[in-house]
Amino acid sequence: QLHFDKAAVSLEQWREQLCEQYEIDVRSAGLAFECEYIGDKDGSDYPDPQQISLQLDLPKIDQVMANLVYNAIKHTQTGGKITLSFSYRRDSHDALITVSDTGIGIEAEHLPYIFDRFYKKEISRNSADGGSGLGLAIAKEIVEAHGGKIGAKSEPGIGTTIWIALPAFIL
Repeated sequence: QLHFDKAAVSLEQWREQLCEQYEIDVRSAGLAFECEYIGDKDGSDYPDPQQISLQLDLPKIDQVMANLVYNAIKHTQTGGKITLSFSYRRDSHDALITVSDTGIGIEAEHLPYIFDRFYKKEISRNSADGGSGLGLAIAKEIVEAHGGKIGAKSEPGIGTTIWIALPAFIL
């Protein structure tokens, strides 16, 4: 049982922190990096990301983001791209955060299991090869303890997007 110490954080403050934190590591791996706030595409009244507030245990949710970003780096070839996107969804009153890569992707038959404890795509992989099969399971537990949801979509050879939806409100 984890103890959570949540505090109010603006979506913009968190986005800026994450962009700064991961840009060097992503670029050092020979990958392009984009970190964006996606507002309303039709230009109508859309909340400023400074006004979107989340209740986060920053060290724990940052552990989730680190897992997602470093997985993306690990599975994306040099010359690829990693994108962090942040948006607010009025209909569900949540912030949607995505980590997308142009990496190797995950086959459809593996996708439903990637958040299960100890699940590894390659059964032959052992912890010496890096990865215990716990990272995404722990990420899921942390996200759900924040009242959120986590999921993935992927296409082999095209890339993977892991998404997190966290409760948010407008100040």
